[in-house]
Amino acid sequence: MGWLSRIGSACGLDGVVSSSTVLAAAAASSVLVPLGVLYGRHAWRRFAAVDQTETAEASQLIQFIDANSSLQLVRGKRLRVVHIPHENKDVPVLFMLHGAGGQAEQWMEQIAFFNGRCSIVAWDNVGHGKSEKPHRYDLYARESIVQDSIELFHRYRGRRNVLLAHSYGTSVTTALYPHIQQHVSAIVMLGCIVQTPTTSAPHASRAWLLDLPDIVLDVLRSLDRRGGPDSVSVARMLHRSASVALKRRQLRWNANTPSHVVKALSKQAIRPTPDDFKKITAPVLLISGADDHLTVPANAHAVHEILGAQLSVKPQILPETGHQAMVEKRELVNALINRFLIDQAKFHDLEHPHHVQRGNSVEFKWSLKNFDKWRATPAFGLFIPVTAPPPPRHAWQHQRLSSPGHSPTSSPAAAHSASLARLTSSRLPSDTNLPPLGDSLVSSSSSSSSTSGNPQPLTQAPMSYAAIVSAGLTGARGERKPGHGHFVPMRVPRQDDDDHSPDHVASSLPSVGLVLDLGSDAPPYMPESFGQIEYLKLPSTSKIVPSRSEVDAFISAAARFWATHPDRDIGVHCHYGYNRTGFMICSYLIEVEGMDVASAIERFALSRAPGIRHQHFKDELAARYAQ
Repeated sequence: MGWLSRIGSACGLDGVVSSSTVLAAAAASSVLVPLGVLYGRHAWRRFAAVDQTETAEASQLIQFIDANSSLQLVRGKRLRVVHIPHENKDVPVLFMLHGAGGQAEQWMEQIAFFNGRCSIVAWDNVGHGKSEKPHRYDLYARESIVQDSIELFHRYRGRRNVLLAHSYGTSVTTALYPHIQQHVSAIVMLGCIVQTPTTSAPHASRAWLLDLPDIVLDVLRSLDRRGGPDSVSVARMLHRSASVALKRRQLRWNANTPSHVVKALSKQAIRPTPDDFKKITAPVLLISGADDHLTVPANAHAVHEILGAQLSVKPQILPETGHQAMVEKRELVNALINRFLIDQAKFHDLEHPHHVQRGNSVEFKWSLKNFDKWRATPAFGLFIPVTAPPPPRHAWQHQRLSSPGHSPTSSPAAAHSASLARLTSSRLPSDTNLPPLGDSLVSSSSSSSSTSGNPQPLTQAPMSYAAIVSAGLTGARGERKPGHGHFVPMRVPRQDDDDHSPDHVASSLPSVGLVLDLGSDAPPYMPESFGQIEYLKLPSTSKIVPSRSEVDAFISAAARFWATHPDRDIGVHCHYGYNRTGFMICSYLIEVEGMDVASAIERFALSRAPGIRHQHFKDELAARYAQ
């Protein structure tokens, strides 16, 4: 897809090729064809391996999409169609149109999120993904792709229909819309294309590439992918901050479209004109990556001007995002789309998605079951006061008695059981309906650790909580301690949530001056929405204990902030705000505040009941700070 976009840009997406370029193509062919024969076999093996690696990393979601896919006969061609119907026929139907060189799989994160909320229809255009790849030139004209889309739309449409389009899919959408406008409730365009005085000029100097034999173009495209995930081919599509897994996936997508499809599509590609956009009467959401150099953010602003404020909300320009916004910033894009459909398309049933949940929905991170769990989780914990300002770094570094390479499993249980002993003797009041903290942190039995030297969990009574914890369960935040900074643990905000968005955090907690995001993914919100609150990303992995270096980064960030803002608070979130959040805050309380492990764990539990949930997180705190 990256190479296709490059070629499309080279010829101005208008197929203008001069006769002199044929001679240049012939000369180049005499040199490159032998190279292609030698290189092709090696390249094929190389990218087959990439495909296997990617499938292993994203197997659950890809298998889910494949299980809901079939080859459908569409105007004489077999196209791969992903159809996930909702048992409630009244829910919206989302139609997902990919771009040139793309495929339905690029919508995998939107499929995961909206599965159970809406019916979903996505397909691989002719020549793309798992669809048939015929050599008929005319099948790749925009009008032919539009006719395919019309047939699929009428085959699966419901009462309320939404078009989601990416890149060249936005051009197809502008041509498709007049044929189906009475059935379309809203349109979402990511990385839109529009013909303007600055985009319509052809670049004939590179258009000769489209006249090269397929085998030569195969070689050039393979060379463009040298370096694999770090190749120019991938860098053209993704922001440099994209994960290795996503880069591998993008590499596979780039290699998936045959060169004859690239050439036929590029020569016949059409940019939509302002007049094309003026035919749209449905509300439109425009999303663009700030670092997208293929469909630049200026396109979104230009389309917004054409449509006007009545139809188009302000374009959403996502920072540190390239051409593939829907996978690079998946959670934020999903939140923006969901909010748009609620506010602009008036799909108010999406505000309470549990009302439309399917019984057979598959669970993903933001699937409905997990979404309901997130909403049921208290937004904030109680204030946790700290020393203000914190002591110099060297004053707390000496508390670490083990080296950075120390393995926590090498510490015997007896070394840290004493610091946790008082947790075992306390009980919840009989009239307190709070979930238990869980099993005890470690066993104090010498016999249980004598053979392995590892801490052994055992069953114990739950720890006691102060009465104020019941307020924490309803979202109350307790009292701030004057003259101190505080940690405020919280669940991750969402841009589309009325009760826990960045705006809500800023208005509810005016004392917060910094938010530390411990999530591994791009957040489901725009950090600038916090207003005057600073934002810092400190990524960590779910269910894995934060490393010493990650804890160091957290403590340093908090210490730097409080050195200049001693009376401001720091909000901390992972996903639900219990495990990684609790581990980091407890580490700070131990290393900087001088608390013992038991006191730190209990202090966090008092703030955000029931405290750290994962047993191995608590065991690691005990082992890491044994003395």
